[in-house]
Amino acid sequence: DEMLQQVDQYFVTDSMSSNPPPPPPRAFLFGYPHLMPKMQGDALKTMLGNVRDKLSSDENKVLIAVDLNGVDGSDTAVAKAALIPALSEIDVLHLNEDEAMVLSSSSSSTAS
Repeated sequence: DEMLQQVDQYFVTDSMSSNPPPPPPRAFLFGYPHLMPKMQGDALKTMLGNVRDKLSSDENKVLIAVDLNGVDGSDTAVAKAALIPALSEIDVLHLNEDEAMVLSSSSSSTAS
């Protein structure tokens, strides 16, 4: 809810200002969901969907990106449960090769 309130604040303009309202955002980047227990799985999917609905218009579909920097292979089931339910809401997923291997159940390229 706090995240969506911050999204709403983007559109609040000062009625006394002569400045035009800000243009709609073209992208939304959310980082490190694997470090936020309350922002994983279905909660992540719901939040990203709500953000997309709030920031998109008929002329502008906002791009949703998620950064997974730091996902480790200590528990692949937990990593997958945190992200996989939300994949349908993600347009760009930023991750490195090791993080991709964790999510695809492949062994790490650094393992011997």
